Amino acid sequence: MRYKTIKRIHLQKAKKASKMKILTGEDASYPTVAEVIEGGAAAATGQLHVGDEILSVNGTNTHGIEHDSMISLLTASNE
Repeated sequence: MRYKTIKRIHLQKAKKASKMKILTGEDASYPTVAEVIEGGAAAATGQLHVGDEILSVNGTNTHGIEHDSMISLLTASNE
């Protein structure tokens, strides 16, 4: 059996957007990082990688979340 490592990552997004692409819906039970784009907060941490699942954002569980809701959640956390 393969175990997954869970890590907490804090993205400081004051003037930088996260700049990552996320898969949601049928392809994943949790939103999954599809791409980390250079120059964004996600790349700056060096801790977020393609294939990582996003389990929550600011304490909100993201299991089964729809794409538009996930984007809204990430955008709201930037304010």
